[in-house]
Amino acid sequence: MLLRELGLRVGTAAAGVVAVLLAVNVSDPVSRLVAAWLAAMFLGPLAVLLTMDVRERLGRPRPEYDPTGRPRAVEWGFVLAFDGLMGLFVYAGVLDAQRGGSGELLVTGVMVGAVMLGLTGGVVVRWWRHRPLRGTDRLPRDSE
Repeated sequence: MLLRELGLRVGTAAAGVVAVLLAVNVSDPVSRLVAAWLAAMFLGPLAVLLTMDVRERLGRPRPEYDPTGRPRAVEWGFVLAFDGLMGLFVYAGVLDAQRGGSGELLVTGVMVGAVMLGLTGGVVVRWWRHRPLRGTDRLPRDSE
């Protein structure tokens, strides 16, 4: 493993641990939600990286991708997890705005959430394009 790859894993782990410690030690619910969001954003990809490292160390092949481009279950899991985290971020902004905050956290949450929905929308588009034909009403007309 290269020093750069090791630094990525150690840096991501350190940022995640700091966010977890912040979430545990902060009494403000909005700050706690934001810290939990940060922890999940750092520790989630770290878990994926470490899983790939273990699979490589054990000599297991990389997962094969569907040549048709259909999203796999793992991709759907990432979509749900990261969109859920974006919802948590927006919720923290709503709580902050309700208690009289400036609204900057809410605006930031909505902007970041919109970008994330745009990125994860690609998975939905690929699924829509490659979904299996169901029923006889969708068969091509030339088969009659």
